[in-house]
Amino acid sequence: MNCPKCGKELLIRNEKVGETSEGEAIFNEFAICRDCKKKWNLDKQRAKRQAAKAEKEKAAQEEKKAEAEKDNISNGQAAENREKQPRDAQRREQARRNQPQKRQEQPSGEESESRYSNIPPKQVREKREQEMRDNYEHMLSQRDEDDDVEVSTSKLPLFMIIISILVILIAVLIAIFFIL
Repeated sequence: MNCPKCGKELLIRNEKVGETSEGEAIFNEFAICRDCKKKWNLDKQRAKRQAAKAEKEKAAQEEKKAEAEKDNISNGQAAENREKQPRDAQRREQARRNQPQKRQEQPSGEESESRYSNIPPKQVREKREQEMRDNYEHMLSQRDEDDDVEVSTSKLPLFMIIISILVILIAVLIAIFFIL
């Protein structure tokens, strides 16, 4: 079996997904791609396919029953069909309940603006951007203060020269003192 994303070979494994009430382990078969780090639950996919297949078969059976009822009506068995109609209405009602409901449209305006889970609202973004700007300005002002300190450190070599001259003079005085 090959990966649908990258086309490489998939690794098939049985993994524990839970336990029954009696403490027995429940295992599912997983296909794992090592290259794109994707994992597919094969048992779940099989269950979905079987459910879709069963649903199609039910729909086909209901169509056959509907055709048979039409034939019965044309044959003059309308009285029997009247008794079946409440059952059919119950089946239709139950099928309507089982179908997923459509989402209600959002009212127009700011609420209808598309939203993404990883992008915060505009107010939050603006607040964070302002904080970032302030911090950046603060960082630049700190750097300017450091530059002023460097200017004062340029006087350091002059100070070092003066100290070294004094040390030499002291050394000469000590040498003269010991020689005399």
